[in-house]
Amino acid sequence: MKKVKNIFILSTIFYIIFMVLISSAQILSKEIEYPNRPITVLVMFAPGGLVDVSSRLLVDRLEKNWMYQLLLPRNQVQEDHYL
Repeated sequence: MKKVKNIFILSTIFYIIFMVLISSAQILSKEIEYPNRPITVLVMFAPGGLVDVSSRLLVDRLEKNWMYQLLLPRNQVQEDHYL
């Protein structure tokens, strides 16, 4: 009786491990479908300033880590905006 109980416990453990491996393989095999186009990062401060430079450094680092294209367009600040 004890031997049957041990076999049942071991088979249950192997079944759970097998199911976890199958589900993780399905998750890893799917391609990431979102986002399907480049991400645009907008910086609402003057070009050449501290915020602009630090945001460009951050975008470069995020592109390397995420392996995804991020766009950071040149900021065209109008002079009459400050008047």
